[in-house]
Amino acid sequence: VSHRLPACFFVTVVYNCWALRRAEIIIDLESGKVQKSEKYNNPKNITNTTKNIQELDFSNAKKLHFPITSEDVKKLEFGDIVLLSGKIYTGRDTLHHAVVEEKLELPIDISGSAIYHCGPIMKQNENGEWYAYSAGPTTSIREEPYQADFIEKTGIKAVIGKGNMGDKTLAALRKNNAVYLHAIGGAATIYAKSITKVSSVHFLEKFGMPEAMWELEIADFPVRVSMI
Repeated sequence: VSHRLPACFFVTVVYNCWALRRAEIIIDLESGKVQKSEKYNNPKNITNTTKNIQELDFSNAKKLHFPITSEDVKKLEFGDIVLLSGKIYTGRDTLHHAVVEEKLELPIDISGSAIYHCGPIMKQNENGEWYAYSAGPTTSIREEPYQADFIEKTGIKAVIGKGNMGDKTLAALRKNNAVYLHAIGGAATIYAKSITKVSSVHFLEKFGMPEAMWELEIADFPVRVSMI
């Protein structure tokens, strides 16, 4: 199994799982001399494009409040922009593998809700309450071996992630009247602002923070319908 930590690679070109945070150098192939580029190394040349969700225009967006039904899904069309609210659950590689391959039983009923392919960075306030510091989508295709069975077993109505999935997942979505919703890569802090409350967490000690199943209450969480 290959790791996915960019810091472990001495040269990384268009590393798609991460937001664009980079520096640039120029290497002379004949002399080997290294010259820094001012384009990315000078903070003045980096434009801050972060906006609050409230500043973006979603006037034509549809709205979904979880839990949802098959009838709610049938009202969606490919390409729709949707603002989500209600309760969703995070789940990455470890959770999907455990549920499908190891027959792990979830401690709660998540039918009608959504699984979010996300490994959030969580912090605790002075009262010990969890809150999301960063909560962007991870690449969904890694869950392709498990997603169809996960949908069948849990009864979820939506999968939220990045980059779409394969034919097996698409067939399961259509069979179960569910939908895949594409979230914006590199917008982890923006999505964290759409999380109004971290209700609970499951398997934190067993799986660790990014792989645990977090219960998230969300509002105006922007996505696009990309598989239905």
